[in-house]
Amino acid sequence: MFSINQYEKHVHNSTHYKTSFNLMNSPVYIANSIRRALSSMVPTITFDDAHYEDMSLMSIKISKNTSALHDQFLSHRISYIPINMDGHSYFNIETILNNDTDERTFVFSKSPTDIRFKLNKKNNISQDAHRDKQGLIDVTTEDFMIVDENGGERINTGDFFKPDVFTGDYVLLNKLKQDLSNEEGGEELIVECIPRIGMGRFSSKNDPTGTVTYQMHLDTAEAVDAIFHHKKNHLNNERKKKGLEHFTVEEEQQFRKSFDLLDKDRVIKTDGNGNPNSFQFSVESIGFLNPDRIIIDALGVLVLTLKDIQNSFTFHSDKYGFETTRKVYITELDNSNINTGVNIKVKNENHTIGNMLSNIIRNMWCHMGTDVEEPILKIASYKMDHPTIEDIDFILIPENKTTPEMIKYIQLLYAHDRTLYQAATADSLTSKSREYIVELLCVLLFQKSINKCINHILDIKLKLCAEMSPEDIQTVTFTIKDNEEYMSKNIELVGNVNVSGRGSDYPHLANISSILGSPVDLLGDTSHTASPIYDGSSPIYDGSSPKYQANSSKYQVNSPVYKANSPVYQANSSKYQANSPVYQANSPTYSDKGPAHVVQVEDEPSLSEVIVNSPEASVAEPVKYSIPVPKWLSDAITEISGEEYHTIMRFLSKDYTNHSGKDKVVIVLDQMEDTSSSLSKTHLVLKKQILELNYESKTYRRLKRTTKTKR
Repeated sequence: MFSINQYEKHVHNSTHYKTSFNLMNSPVYIANSIRRALSSMVPTITFDDAHYEDMSLMSIKISKNTSALHDQFLSHRISYIPINMDGHSYFNIETILNNDTDERTFVFSKSPTDIRFKLNKKNNISQDAHRDKQGLIDVTTEDFMIVDENGGERINTGDFFKPDVFTGDYVLLNKLKQDLSNEEGGEELIVECIPRIGMGRFSSKNDPTGTVTYQMHLDTAEAVDAIFHHKKNHLNNERKKKGLEHFTVEEEQQFRKSFDLLDKDRVIKTDGNGNPNSFQFSVESIGFLNPDRIIIDALGVLVLTLKDIQNSFTFHSDKYGFETTRKVYITELDNSNINTGVNIKVKNENHTIGNMLSNIIRNMWCHMGTDVEEPILKIASYKMDHPTIEDIDFILIPENKTTPEMIKYIQLLYAHDRTLYQAATADSLTSKSREYIVELLCVLLFQKSINKCINHILDIKLKLCAEMSPEDIQTVTFTIKDNEEYMSKNIELVGNVNVSGRGSDYPHLANISSILGSPVDLLGDTSHTASPIYDGSSPIYDGSSPKYQANSSKYQVNSPVYKANSPVYQANSSKYQANSPVYQANSPTYSDKGPAHVVQVEDEPSLSEVIVNSPEASVAEPVKYSIPVPKWLSDAITEISGEEYHTIMRFLSKDYTNHSGKDKVVIVLDQMEDTSSSLSKTHLVLKKQILELNYESKTYRRLKRTTKTKR
């Protein structure tokens, strides 16, 4: 689905200060949430100016300050100093969900007091060479003395405070005056600081970006011209209705100038539904991290945040139902509401998650969505009651479905998680109240939507890493301490509501930790060439599927493209052998029904195994046909296009009964001739003939039902 191109590092004075790239085939709500995460969800290290009565708890301790700036003002300035986190190992950050508070914490792996930042400067006679014309001296970040308290060793200041990329100056904190009456006097500043971890969502001082923007790509010149002429023709028609002449040449030229100035930049690239889907990102760092690491960390925290919400639900292992932690609170809609549905309140989250997740829910489960699996919900929305209170409410209201229909959806959503499904089948939903069933259904739809959202973010992360150089660090800067059980919790709740036992295609969910914490080798793209785009119809990860192994064979760029009708992985399927024959583009297609299809046969079967209709031939009664296919037919089929070939093979791999009004494939076979004397006159195979194949499949029935619903 997603793709990344035109990735570029912007370097000035040997410093990588900005990264730009294009995000293609992405909905705007994904792009906007990534933009917000880049500013607000990356853990960074700086000093905290919060005041405590207990001085030992303070991050900035001002022992002496005789300058013109009072302590609180100076403390605030110091708190906005970006501390460089690249290139050294003094600040190792760990993250884990705190089970006591149900909040994610970011902490130092060792005590932050091991390193002290000390500032001790006085404008006395020793500073005479550094004074300006007014006798003032500057106090900058270069004046910090950094000491490792464990060994008493002094650490290079340049490892933590970098000069400005363009000016080469360090951050100015204060100016100290001299004492004209006493050479040993003068203003003095003594400060000691201890670093703290924070995020931009809690304080702007922890925002790692100077600017982070995305803009929509303009459409082609042809598209712009088409819009201009359409608008011009519309105005000409309006003028005609009013009895006015069409635009003159001069008026049209003036109108074009106005269009280019006001409207040209509004003609942007869109998807089939008219929504923007192509964006140019620009991420500029202010010195905490290089821009690439800001992007990787932002995507990583987005995934962890979604996992924390998802794992707030624990589904019972012996019956239908679930429990929640304090992070999530579920209620029925107010009695005054004419709709029946649920309100899922998620604590400590804001629009970054709310807008992205609500749009995915709406597009998956509402009638007018862009990626509807089944229109189960009438309304899917969210709200944030107050801009300073980070609680969001997801409002889900089902369509007017019957209780048996809802139970069927619940069972199908459960079905892909074999452990839960087998345990829950002993429980009966028919005895439950409708309110209970509505709540369970909405929660399951919510869970599957989160899984899809996580898969989207991981896919973007992998595609972005594929564009980076192999030597670039492509892992998050912090250590994720949540175990694999936490990462795999609820990822199997992706059952397809249209096909029993089938799950949706979210292949990255099984490797969340690896994708966030491992380099691009997971893509197997060692040659660093463009990978083919993932096809949404690829087979689903199964709980019994083998895990990713570090020594697994690498992905090959020239591998054959996955076909929509390729077989799904089965737990008892034979393993891949190194000496297995290479897949051929014209190989027969796998069938999920009946024996394997064999094209080449030594003894050609009788003509009753195919249907041949021509002006001289007809079949009076429906005949049931089976495979293998006659050699003359297989030879003809291999001469047609690859796409038609696979379509025919899919049909031929079934057993058919020639009923009209069912799924049908009509193939015209050219250049055919068979003079076999064994054929009767009524069954002569003509030079040009028509083959009709009929089959009513589950796919056809589902397609027919979906089409009818859309109408």
